[in-house]
Amino acid sequence: MFRLARATVWFDRRRYAPIAAVVVIAGLMLLAQIAIANGIFRDSASSVERSSAQLWVGPEGAATLNDSMGLAPNRASVLWVIPELEKLEPFATGFGFLSLRPRTGDVPMFDDPGGGLRPVTIIYLDPAADAMLYSRHMSADLRARLREADTIVIGEEDARSLGVTVGDRVWLENRPLRLVGTMPGLLGLGASTVLVGKSGQAASQPPAFWLVGLTPGTSEARLSDIVDRMGPDLRLSILRPEVLSQATVTQFIVESGAGRIFMYSAGLAFVIAAMVVSQVMRAAVLGAIREYAALRAFGVSFARLCWLVLLQGGLIAAASVGVMGGMSFGLLALLEWATIPYALPPLLTILVFFSITAVLLLSIVLALRHLRQADPASLLR
Repeated sequence: MFRLARATVWFDRRRYAPIAAVVVIAGLMLLAQIAIANGIFRDSASSVERSSAQLWVGPEGAATLNDSMGLAPNRASVLWVIPELEKLEPFATGFGFLSLRPRTGDVPMFDDPGGGLRPVTIIYLDPAADAMLYSRHMSADLRARLREADTIVIGEEDARSLGVTVGDRVWLENRPLRLVGTMPGLLGLGASTVLVGKSGQAASQPPAFWLVGLTPGTSEARLSDIVDRMGPDLRLSILRPEVLSQATVTQFIVESGAGRIFMYSAGLAFVIAAMVVSQVMRAAVLGAIREYAALRAFGVSFARLCWLVLLQGGLIAAASVGVMGGMSFGLLALLEWATIPYALPPLLTILVFFSITAVLLLSIVLALRHLRQADPASLLR
């Protein structure tokens, strides 16, 4: 039966090609939607993922970057009871507006179409050479430039949209700052991220979190012990970076309006893809009904005929998934070329491939009921 299924699929490839095309297009659309949504939301936790701190510490109960109301230095000082503690670094943020020119008079900058006003999240960066914040992504030269007074780093996307280059002047909260560099991945959701040296911090509010650097060679078991035992003892929230990052991204996806829109749109796209695949598969089975009737006339039982159609569907599914897998690399390359933020975790990729394959196989099973029309007597009509 397998040889017959393979031969029929190849011989009637023009009939089955639309099924594979629909599956591939639907799968790529889902992958693109998930990759872009996940990339945008992951930018909200880029400060965690791009830093070298082994632990992040916030007030008791804080589980995401948005949960902390601040942790004063005197509260963070108790962390020095950890024998492996090597350095502490504050993570202070703020909110403001970035523009191309200052506000003049009483005219709101929102009414200035050429002002380039945009809301931004301000992260006050320690420009020290051994600082942990953004150390995985920022060059030593760029960090050194932030040691100069009144300097700022913004995202590459914002620099392009504002039309500014390194060396130009921008205004942050009506204060002139010199742009000393740009970085990818600071676009964010709703508000971009800008990096300012500590000298640019206007408010003295407590940092939201503290980054913890431990002595080299600290074991995973010891890290787990600090998180699980010392956190509750000190009445602090001690988090591993990967846990804090994932929790922050999940919170944005689940609780924000944009996250819900992305989830609903992905679900709607999946339902539409399932309906289209089902209809195309039904049409393919009905289009080959005379061939199936001929097989019945040659003595093929109804059960074996059903098995033949299932094998044909399996071959189409395998070919579709293979093509979709190859084209997904091109899709990611296209997103990279277009500088669109994206992130496609392996688990979500596998889930998309599994879902699309399951939809196709389910459509084949549903199409089996039409095989009852494959009556040898219909060949005499």
